[in-house]
Order: sequence, then structure tokens, then C-alpha cells
Amino acid sequence: MSERYLLNGEMLVRLEAGEKDAMRQNTGGKTALPKGESNPYFQFVDLYSADGFNVESLPFIPANIGDRMVAPATASHSEAFADCSIGVVVRPDRGDLLHSAFTVRFFIDDRRLVLVDDSDACSRFLKTLSRQKKRREPLTLGRVLFLLLEDLIKEDAEFLEEFEQRIERVEEQLMSMDQNDATRIINLVSRELLRLGYYYEQMEDTGELLLSNENDLLNDRDANLYGLFSRHANRLYDRTRALKEYAIQLFDLQQNQLDVKQNETMKVLTVVTSIFVPLTLLTSWYGMNFQYMPELASPIAYPLVLVACVAIVVAEIAYMRHRNWF
Repeated sequence: MSERYLLNGEMLVRLEAGEKDAMRQNTGGKTALPKGESNPYFQFVDLYSADGFNVESLPFIPANIGDRMVAPATASHSEAFADCSIGVVVRPDRGDLLHSAFTVRFFIDDRRLVLVDDSDACSRFLKTLSRQKKRREPLTLGRVLFLLLEDLIKEDAEFLEEFEQRIERVEEQLMSMDQNDATRIINLVSRELLRLGYYYEQMEDTGELLLSNENDLLNDRDANLYGLFSRHANRLYDRTRALKEYAIQLFDLQQNQLDVKQNETMKVLTVVTSIFVPLTLLTSWYGMNFQYMPELASPIAYPLVLVACVAIVVAEIAYMRHRNWF
């Protein structure tokens, strides 16, 4: 699947298959505009599906740059060359942040913006953009790429707000939740936020590289747009970091609750042990079975020992209650 759009400085126009072929025939494969236009060339936005994409079919992309463009990627990044820039956006899937991601690759020079997408995000974006007929600012390749990058993160503030509400629900249920389940959920949340933090940090770096405009592909107005994008990604990164600290606080709270329960258990064991230590001493003493222990022959020895044991237990319980040990 491929889509081609014509960029004429004011709007983005989708070209159908017949129009693409006719344009190639009428211009002899060149991209000259009709006579009288101030810009002697058309500009194009080409979208390709990642399935079956062959960078070698695009002769205007040098082989070494094409190889770097389509190289396997696990993180977002971008690179600037003498007359073009390339990049890849690895966007975590909101439904499965840890194990799934969508990838958008781009190539931009002064005539073309090539997008390679393994989802429908770019297609939806370009169709929406092509329906916008009036614009306050000229539509350039640099601006289209900026708008695309913004579109990829435009709903992330709301997503992070939902993420915060999810953490709040975990906090509310933490007291009644099984400790193993609580630990598993908090660890999962922390790992997901860590993945999001890496993503926004990488997007910020991408924006800063395009802002630097080392190869002078962008005009000053378009280059400054990437400063806005970089700051937007930075705010999302800061929000993610704050949520990560929130999750860490939940983990500390969960550990404190676990420590409190363990302390309560140890307190019970200590009280029980303290009560039975004197009784253990008595049984050990009279269990020595010496021949000349007068108490053993006395008829009231057993009742006396029994009364002594009860008195010791009552005294210990009264003392511990007085000290608020239980």
C-alpha cells in the first residue's frame, strides 16, 4: 500500500493512481510545476506501508542512508545528513506498553517527505490534513512532519491523566489488596512508566535535532516549530517522571503496610512467648526428678503449682495490658 500527496504550499492534495501516472508522463519523470509558479518544483509526501517496503525502489535515497533508515529499531531516534534527515519513531502501544509498539520511519529532503508506517496512524493524519482547506501559515514539508510528530503525542496528556487515575485506584485498594497482587501491579505500573519516560525523552531528542537544522533543510519558522515539539515532549516526560515517583511512593506505602503486619505478628509471638517462659521454667524445674524434692511428695504440691502458674499468667497479662503491648 502507498499513498502520494502533492504539497503546493497551501494545502495537501492526495493524488490517485491515475494522476500519479499522468504526472510522470507529462513531466517526463520530473516534478516541474506549470509555467508561472514561483516554486519550480512540486513537493511530495509519500506514505508506504512497512509490509513489503523496499527502500531500494526509491533512487533518490542513497543506499547508505536507506540502510540506516530501515534498520531494525527499538528506540526513537533521528539523524541529519548533508542534504536530508531521517528518523524513526517507536511509539509504545497504549494497550500493551511493555510488549508492543508502532513504528513510523521518515525521510525528508527539500523535495520529499517519505513516511513508512506499520499502522494506520500516518494515513489517518494525512487524510485529515488534506481535508483542511484554509491555513494561516504556508504548508511545507517541515511543517507537515512537525504536525505528524505532534499528532503522535497530542492525546498523551489525557492518556497520562488516565494513568494517574489508575494509580489512584490502586492506592485506594491497597489496604484490602493481597500483598502479592499489590506488588505485581505496582511493579507493572513502574515498568510501563519507565517505558513511556524513555519514549518521551527520545521524542524530545528528535525534536532538538530537527530544531538544530544542521543541514539547513528547514526555514527558520519551521525549525522553531520543533522547539515547541521538544518542549511538549519534555512536559510529557516530566509528567511521566512525576507519576513514576507516585508509583514509588505507593511501593513504599505497600512495604510499610507489610512491615506493620509483620510487626503485629512478631508482637503476638513475643507476647505468647513471654507468657509461657515462666511456665516453661517451672516445668523444667520440677521435671528434673531429683529423689529428695519434698514438693513432689506433698499432697498440695500440684494445686499450689497450678495456682502459681495461673497467677503468673494473670500477672503477666495485666502488666502487658497496662503497658499497652496488646
